[in-house]
Amino acid sequence: SAAFGLDQSLIRKLIEVKSPQLREMVVQEMNNSPERQLAFRIWAKNIMETRRGGNDIRTLGFMSESVADAVEQRTGEPPARLLAMSGKNVLHADSDKHHTDEIALSPDDFALLPSLLAHPKAVLWDKRHNNLMYLIDTKDGTAKIAVNAPYSIKRQPDQLDVIVNVYRVENMDKLKSDIQGGQLELLEGRVD
Repeated sequence: SAAFGLDQSLIRKLIEVKSPQLREMVVQEMNNSPERQLAFRIWAKNIMETRRGGNDIRTLGFMSESVADAVEQRTGEPPARLLAMSGKNVLHADSDKHHTDEIALSPDDFALLPSLLAHPKAVLWDKRHNNLMYLIDTKDGTAKIAVNAPYSIKRQPDQLDVIVNVYRVENMDKLKSDIQGGQLELLEGRVD
């Protein structure tokens, strides 16, 4: 969509701004935009209702300054900072398998993903998969948003960090155990 292309241009320009505080303020404003959240909600709802999701991509949010710094420290590459989701990702997250396993988000929680991502409960680094995980509080409990990007290859300026999967966390004790065991690293927030 045109808005997604604009988001890509905007984030590229924003990275050029010298002041980290100013960048963070702009990211917070963009993440909290009611218009952006509404556009995602309508798009995701249409995909879930029609069961058709292609390669079209929508912005879910923008990575905060501190999380972007943490990713760069761990990968040696600056992340794209644009968190996006494809129609296929929406269908996968809302799949029969996720519903059968009782890990699918409710349609209401799914519609709120941009605002939930803007205020995560915690941000983790998965050392096994070299990716980010945002933990969010939903109506049905804690959910995990796995963000994947080709951190191991040289970045192209218009690449983005793609939301690979979204699902409810079944076992918080396992998650805490993975943090204590060193497989997951807590970057921000709390896991309680």
